[in-house]
Amino acid sequence: MTTTVRSATTPAHVRLHSASSTTRSALIVTGGHHREPEAASHAPSAVSRVASTPAKAHPQENTYRISPAEHFPCAKVQEVVRDVLSSRLRDVEYDPRDTGLPQELAELIKQKTKALGPSRYKLVSFVMVGQKSTATLSFASRCSWNEQYDNYTEASYENKSLYATGIVYSVYQE
Repeated sequence: MTTTVRSATTPAHVRLHSASSTTRSALIVTGGHHREPEAASHAPSAVSRVASTPAKAHPQENTYRISPAEHFPCAKVQEVVRDVLSSRLRDVEYDPRDTGLPQELAELIKQKTKALGPSRYKLVSFVMVGQKSTATLSFASRCSWNEQYDNYTEASYENKSLYATGIVYSVYQE
């Protein structure tokens, strides 16, 4: 099955291929609105929930900068993702009915990343949780971005019954 998730306000384009209907995922977008996932008409969607935090009215002053004052701290964010996944999933048994877990993890990662980082970066937090089995999973994403300033980081975790991958994309807003 194939599920495509696009956000109207971010350049991020995420495509999820799954051979198993037991995969759950969540995509959290900071500072933008989202569109519901467009699923292939021949297969049910593997994405359990897609959520977005509504944009808050907090205008930023013009800085007249074309580059960020400080770059996105990828190593620190990778530690945040790794810590959130390992601390929250350590004793969790996979339950296919628990559709809120990926969304909760993505939101927690987004909040902790926002607390770390430089301003003027749009963040996209993506978490996928799946059951350990013999099923295969392939994940790909494509974005239009500035290679000098935009970046991403990822971390994975697994226990005896599940695996999880968390990805945070950071896109500089000029």
